[in-house]
Amino acid sequence: MARDYYRTNPRRIRLVDEFDRTYRPKEALHWSIQDSFPSYLLRHAFISCQSEQLNLCRFLIADTSRLIQQQSKRTGSLQLYRGMKLPSKLVDSFETHTGKIMCACGFFTCTKSRTTALELASSPGYRTDLSSVLFKIDCDVSVKLAEMSTEDRSPIVIFDVGTTFRIICVNRATISIIKMKAVPDQGKKLVQDYKNNHKGETIQTMLEQLLASQKLSLSPPSKPIHLSSSSVQPLDSKPMISDDELQAENHIKNGKIDLAIAAYQRISPVSASIFVRIGHLYADKKGDYDNALNCYMQALKIQEEV
Repeated sequence: MARDYYRTNPRRIRLVDEFDRTYRPKEALHWSIQDSFPSYLLRHAFISCQSEQLNLCRFLIADTSRLIQQQSKRTGSLQLYRGMKLPSKLVDSFETHTGKIMCACGFFTCTKSRTTALELASSPGYRTDLSSVLFKIDCDVSVKLAEMSTEDRSPIVIFDVGTTFRIICVNRATISIIKMKAVPDQGKKLVQDYKNNHKGETIQTMLEQLLASQKLSLSPPSKPIHLSSSSVQPLDSKPMISDDELQAENHIKNGKIDLAIAAYQRISPVSASIFVRIGHLYADKKGDYDNALNCYMQALKIQEEV
């Protein structure tokens, strides 16, 4: 599957061959976080919530989680940081949900270095709707973490998959600060409550139900059909499509992905389906899963407001 997907990318094909030849469970952290393959594939599986891709990555998720559990041996609390760009509307959502619990998508990475995180947060942005954000995360000894060294930056700190966080406060500024506290026990309680309310169902069945509900929430809401004379259209009529959307589709056919994204972003007002299309382009064509996730979350927010 991976060789077929990357057949036009020799560098990725070499990584696929290397992974197939040399992968060992004890190296799962390295493969899951640092190398473009299979980490891109893993992140896309988490973001897209496709059970088929999640099943393909199950061994890698399990091996990585096991390593984090084994390496997590701390005696005190610590504070971690993550600097990044987020859409302003997403920062608004964090502020609205102050005091609530959230769960990161996949293995959440941070750093112990506030300076490194600030450099990432203040890096130049290429979209006007992006805000600089610094996450400050408090962790006690119950939180499962692993560290991985890097060549040019401070070590990467990795949270186990499914770790939950409580949003403590949001301070808006040139670089907005979002303070959170890792609360894995509260997340486990939520999971246990869900399982208790769905007794007799397998984990796979519950996963499929959750994934199905997420996919449905990203699709345009259905509207009742009123069969009045004014609503009847000729059989050959087509739905209205904007010039920008037509341009985007033409750019995609010609392989001009950046121009396609720019064309979609000119559409106003932007619908959930347009955000989903932009997200697919970021994920499938550019391997930019952070921006893909932002698009999917904005699409989900639009659906929740409808």
